[in-house]
Amino acid sequence: MKKICLLAIFLCSFCLLSNAQYRINKKTYDRRTYHFEKGDRCSPVVAGIASFFIPGLGQMVCGEPVRGLCFMVPAYTGVTVGMVELIRGMSGMSHSNSNAGNIFLFSFGLYYALELWSTIDAVHVAKVNNMAFRDKQGATYRLKVMPYVGLANYNLNRNIPIGVSLRIII
Repeated sequence: MKKICLLAIFLCSFCLLSNAQYRINKKTYDRRTYHFEKGDRCSPVVAGIASFFIPGLGQMVCGEPVRGLCFMVPAYTGVTVGMVELIRGMSGMSHSNSNAGNIFLFSFGLYYALELWSTIDAVHVAKVNNMAFRDKQGATYRLKVMPYVGLANYNLNRNIPIGVSLRIII
């Protein structure tokens, strides 16, 4: 168990030092101006679906593991507390059976609220981090260099034009 905890702490600290810093990037980039480009690191759709099924997983997929854990830990802690209280209430271990039901309903309400929030946040994180990555890598333009051989039949000229063509896509 110690090894797993140390590995998790190492991975989280390593990811903190990576270039994905949503808190800083969201001040510079507006998620509403995002448009998908081939080569984006994070898919907003995949991040949203991942966070819908497991709160916080979409943020982790986008390179924000600490942010993902901030959604995952409270969601599953609340579910665990709710299930424990429900089991205690059903087995008669609790003094008040109605209180156990209320805690159960509150914990699952909290879970679904965190799930919805996490899904929306994961999409925002994916969009902003993609725009920041494009700026760092210069991925907003593509440069294509291809060889050129002119195969047109010129009756008067027996020279075949050859060269290099350059195409810039912005």
